Amino acid sequence: MQYLHEQKPKVIHRDLKPSNIFLDDSKHVKVADFGHARYLCDEEMALTGETGTYVYMAPEVIRCEPYNEKSDVYSFGIILNELLTGNHPYIETDYGPTRVCITLTLIQFKDEKENLKKCLN
Repeated sequence: MQYLHEQKPKVIHRDLKPSNIFLDDSKHVKVADFGHARYLCDEEMALTGETGTYVYMAPEVIRCEPYNEKSDVYSFGIILNELLTGNHPYIETDYGPTRVCITLTLIQFKDEKENLKKCLN
């Protein structure tokens, strides 16, 4: 991913997940499925629009907020956690991908509402 993010323009994968990562015969990691990938030009600060697989998506992507290559880093962190623990993300909950999305959005809304109350008091 570092190689892709260092290109001019940057390449943002936007759908990193275990099923898009492979090992070749020499045990080199290969990233596949660039169907959701986009270029991020230097003059662009961020992309918008929800795309990818919910359990691997960064919260800002789920909330349709501006994001950049760091959203791929978030997805990579979720994958690394899955590799280290052997557990699928959110396995300890009964949440499906859609509920994960809704919950993250509601948590953000609740935090923003509480911050607004603090500012007004």
